[in-house]
Amino acid sequence: MVKYDPSLFYFLSVGRIVHDKGMDELLQAFVRVYTLFPQTRLILVGAFEDEVDPVSDTARQLILTHPGVIAAGWSDAVEYFMEFSNVLVHPSHREGFPNVLMQAGAMGCPVICSRIDGNIDIVEDGHTGLIFAVKNEDELYARMEWALTHPPEIKQLAANLQARVQ
Repeated sequence: MVKYDPSLFYFLSVGRIVHDKGMDELLQAFVRVYTLFPQTRLILVGAFEDEVDPVSDTARQLILTHPGVIAAGWSDAVEYFMEFSNVLVHPSHREGFPNVLMQAGAMGCPVICSRIDGNIDIVEDGHTGLIFAVKNEDELYARMEWALTHPPEIKQLAANLQARVQ
């Protein structure tokens, strides 16, 4: 289990570790964030599903070797990770109805997600979270950096989402 360190800023991603969940873009954006903000960590809660839709070899190497990436594996204790994470990042390419965004909202965890059906039914950009164009690593990076540098504002977005979910 990941041990919380209050000196770090945690990004969290929950879901299968596959290409279609936006893992390649997330990892590339995180590497850029980490270069400027080495106190950041990316926690990945989920399992690889290589037989279905594998991540790129580059993404796999980053997951296994990057000092800022924590591969927590599959867990049904998602609330444990959301409790101390600063921001949930949900970069999926397609979704039905993403329960993880509802969970984050209920727990007051700020959200950054891709602009796809399902996500946009829950999160309103700039009001209840931050949205970026699907598969757009540059926009995702910009949203992650903004979340790091605007703590009061990102907390307000989370409070707005929590009120909406309740």
